Amino acid sequence: MHLLYLLHLLMGLIRVQSCEPIPDEHLFRGQCSLGGLLWEKRVLCGMFGTGYYRGVTQEYCEKVCKAQPDCFGFNWSEESRECQMDDSGGTFTEAYSMSLNLYTMVCCGKSAVNICGSIYSYPFITCKRYVEFRAYQ
Repeated sequence: MHLLYLLHLLMGLIRVQSCEPIPDEHLFRGQCSLGGLLWEKRVLCGMFGTGYYRGVTQEYCEKVCKAQPDCFGFNWSEESRECQMDDSGGTFTEAYSMSLNLYTMVCCGKSAVNICGSIYSYPFITCKRYVEFRAYQ
């Protein structure tokens, strides 16, 4: 099992994430006292009212979102290589999507405050804030 993981890692099929620093001016810093973030992939999309960045990489979208103080995530389409930034300051409605994934900021460190919980009302999910503790990796 571990050998298969290492093989996929070497082939670039698995992307290892590490804790990234949160920019000083970013609003996410107020929700994460540890000062670090990870990007969590969700099989949903956010209902955002912003335009799309086309022909870009996922890493580019992460940098754009981190540079916008009120962006807490983005929709990403691997197929069309485009993303759409959160314009809600982190409180947004989510929906199921066959072509988009939602990447959200998640606090990381020895213990962490997570950002997004869900209230279900199919097919939409409203993102609310709640506390979740995560172990540092």
